[in-house]
Amino acid sequence: MENSQLEILKKYEGYYITKKNSLINHWLGGRLISANYGSIQYEFQVRQNMLNLTGTLHGGIATAMMDDLMGITIFSLGETNFFASVSMQTHFLRPVPLNEKVVVTSNVIKHGRKIITIEVDLKLSNGKIAAKSISDLIRTEKPLLFEYFVPKRSLEDSLLTSSPYS
Repeated sequence: MENSQLEILKKYEGYYITKKNSLINHWLGGRLISANYGSIQYEFQVRQNMLNLTGTLHGGIATAMMDDLMGITIFSLGETNFFASVSMQTHFLRPVPLNEKVVVTSNVIKHGRKIITIEVDLKLSNGKIAAKSISDLIRTEKPLLFEYFVPKRSLEDSLLTSSPYS
């Protein structure tokens, strides 16, 4: 079965993929490492403004990285509708230090007509799992189009560099 959406994603491996109208996505600055049917791999660089009070990656930011990956994972399935999270459970297993390049990998566990279940691992550069998440997402009537995703060649092009509140 042909999946033109997956072919589009494969063409942009190595690019920073941002999403229109998603300031958090621009700010996170994820780079697409690989795209396969039901499995996407991204890389994120942990920056100073992502840290908690102890100087490690904030749990909310780690969760946002994993959640961000789920939308593009659904796109890799050839789905044409947007899916919204209805539940998400995250386990934090290890601290993630400043400047760490984390690799975040998604895998679809169940692909139903109305509900998709996705598991995501956030790994340190040494391969150890630092956080793990599982989420159920429900089909909506909103379209999911590649026009929502904006590939950028460099991190600087993808990052939100100024605050909309300043």
